[in-house]
Amino acid sequence: MNVYLIRHGEAESGGFSVTDFDRRLTPHGKKLVKKAAEYWKKIIPVPELIVSSPLLRAKETAEIVHSVFAVKAPISFDRLLAGNTDTDSVCEMINIFGVNSIMLFGHEPDMSHHLSMMTSGGHLNAEFKKAMIARISFASRAVRGKGVLEYLIPARIFE
Repeated sequence: MNVYLIRHGEAESGGFSVTDFDRRLTPHGKKLVKKAAEYWKKIIPVPELIVSSPLLRAKETAEIVHSVFAVKAPISFDRLLAGNTDTDSVCEMINIFGVNSIMLFGHEPDMSHHLSMMTSGGHLNAEFKKAMIARISFASRAVRGKGVLEYLIPARIFE
């Protein structure tokens, strides 16, 4: 099973007029996510499923990748990816879907935490930059500490 963790692209700043939930991708963020997704498509088979945080910036990122990859299944949205969720719950969600290839779109510091917990039980120190992707492979089911980090690609290489 392959799990792809993806952090949302560059988003507008929050403030009094824009809630954290409603922060959109910036034009630069949209452009960079599209460029990155076009490259990813060269090395990643089309995923069976995309699951995103319901927060707007993650949703927009997932929509761009969904379009570039032409994923047949509609995007699923799950509050587990909105933040402050333990990795065991995320692994359980992945396993419930019963697919061999899934992309998860979320936020920091959760993406770094899930990467570390899935691959090393919490001993990997990694920071997810915006629009970064990590591929974690599992022998069968997603289980904390049993994943292998195959790669971690920052989007800034596409600027």
